Amino acid sequence: MDIIQRAKNIHSLIAQDVYPNGQDMTCREGCGYAFHATAEDCASYLAHGWPRHCGREMISNDPKEE
Repeated sequence: MDIIQRAKNIHSLIAQDVYPNGQDMTCREGCGYAFHATAEDCASYLAHGWPRHCGREMISNDPKEE
């Protein structure tokens, strides 16, 4: 049962490992739109796709180091 629960939470587990402090997102088109996504946001993006702005997926900067 534990493996099934872990599989259900795989996106959260990956996001907590790769993006523990969140992630800065920037518009790929250079319009200047940017925001900071939390680790929880990143888990959702891993499951459902990165956010879009100006009709394209946004750029994810390198994960922040602790």
